[in-house]
Amino acid sequence: MDLDFEETLEIHWQQEHERKAELEFLELKFKYRIDSHLYTSISSPLYSILKKSNSEGELEDGECEWLNQQNLTELIAIDRDRKDKHFFAELKDKYKATQYQISDPSSRLFLILKNLELSKSKLEFQIS
Repeated sequence: MDLDFEETLEIHWQQEHERKAELEFLELKFKYRIDSHLYTSISSPLYSILKKSNSEGELEDGECEWLNQQNLTELIAIDRDRKDKHFFAELKDKYKATQYQISDPSSRLFLILKNLELSKSKLEFQIS
């Protein structure tokens, strides 16, 4: 009898976990304004991509390709912006430009630092 109760309880907790995941998926789709998208199952790649994006994680190339195939380019743009902000912070630190409060990748400072980094990389490649 205890075994049946434990199995029933385990099934209940599994179903509860799935309900919470489905609710989270709906909330993430709403947050990222893709609630009309066809994917509704928590087993779809979209759910794991939204969870990763929501936790500020960087998307892999394969995930971006999948999003592009699904015409969900706004999520790719969010990821690209996040990566650019991270790269901008690294460049500001590397080139001692941390006194500037600008963190927007569309700023002129980012363009200058990025071009400086690319030029430096090209020069190092040519020397080696």
